[in-house]
Amino acid sequence: MKKTIWFVIATAIIILIVIGGLSFPRNKMMEESIIPATNVEPEKPAQRVAVQPSIEILSPYGEEVWQIGNRYQFKWRASNTDSLIINLDNVDTGARYGVGFDKALNDTETLSPETGIMNWKVRDTNLPVGRYKVFMTALNGNLATYTSSSDYFIIVESTPEAEIVLNSPMVSDDWVMGYEHDINYFYYGPQATFNFAMYREGSLNRCFLGTGTLERGPFTFRLDQKINCGNGEYVTPGRYKIEILALPEDTSLISKMITSADYFNVVSHEKSSRE
Repeated sequence: MKKTIWFVIATAIIILIVIGGLSFPRNKMMEESIIPATNVEPEKPAQRVAVQPSIEILSPYGEEVWQIGNRYQFKWRASNTDSLIINLDNVDTGARYGVGFDKALNDTETLSPETGIMNWKVRDTNLPVGRYKVFMTALNGNLATYTSSSDYFIIVESTPEAEIVLNSPMVSDDWVMGYEHDINYFYYGPQATFNFAMYREGSLNRCFLGTGTLERGPFTFRLDQKINCGNGEYVTPGRYKIEILALPEDTSLISKMITSADYFNVVSHEKSSRE
């Protein structure tokens, strides 16, 4: 009987050892197969980096004359530019004018910076004749680049009448006796010859300076006491105005004259040296 009991106990112990031995590697394998969790964020899409736009004005570049009612072209070179704004700055008044965009003239719905060109008809409303510079703004998102044409062009009436723009001398200028000086001007009209003169404040006599045929100045001359003003008068220090007379080669056309808006000063060499 005792042997039977011990046999049962021994058998039970053996069974437990076998079962335990089989379950241990299984549990260990399960533990090893578990991968610990990690805090890995999903990859974000690359963000677009804004680039500073660039713009260069090609036309008008400063020597053109545009007539009201006629069609002309703005030209530019741009990069990294989403949109473009074109304005005109009046050189004399400082006023700025938008040029607008005409879909009919450009065969497109909107102004595209990539084309580098825009057709434009010079309007006759809210845009006085005068000297202008082109001012362009290139935009790329929140970034902007500004540029202005290096020189001015001229908008004139749509008439055959000649136009003369006198740029210098200015009211603050001092012209010293015995030196060369420039009269800067621009002329638009039929072929003509130009007479240049100056007259002193309070005198009706013209001091003849010379003639020229160039439509754009400067006209350079030497200012000295040999310049004859008529009636026995010659150039002396004082306040003067410049006068330009355009005489068309076609004598059936009317001549055009312009006089400087205000007086400038002619001073002697000695006075200039002391000052």
